[in-house]
Amino acid sequence: MGHRDIKVDGLKPCPFCGRDVALVDKTPDLRLHIVCRWCGVSMRDVFEDGAEHLVKAWNTREGEGYE
Repeated sequence: MGHRDIKVDGLKPCPFCGRDVALVDKTPDLRLHIVCRWCGVSMRDVFEDGAEHLVKAWNTREGEGYE
């Protein structure tokens, strides 16, 4: 079992290092993560709301508010 990258349009870069990130299906815990493979920061779908909600949360920056 391993990790599977999921193609997503509109994913903002890492807010810490500015590099590209990936949406990853991490098996065996069956949760989605957004991961920066450069600096190691990640965000996990703890509420299991799915990719759309995780991407919205990741793309929200300080002062912008969550839509």
